[in-house]
Amino acid sequence: MEDDRTEYEKLTQKKEDIEIEEIDSENEDYESSPPEYEISTYPADFTLEVLYQKWKAGDIEIPKFQRQFVWKQTQSSK
Repeated sequence: MEDDRTEYEKLTQKKEDIEIEEIDSENEDYESSPPEYEISTYPADFTLEVLYQKWKAGDIEIPKFQRQFVWKQTQSSK
């Protein structure tokens, strides 16, 4: 019994296509993968105004990451 992928490949194969050797590990990967899945994405390039609104609403938290110690000019230029 042929699986859907093999059947599809045979139906869409052209004369000029080359024959590709089947590899057992690839077939096992194909068989163990989910039959279908859906990926949903959305753009996340926020404007400064939107980022500010999200911060004010508490949707974004800005951690305190500034260190207290700051090097002198001569130390930082080495």
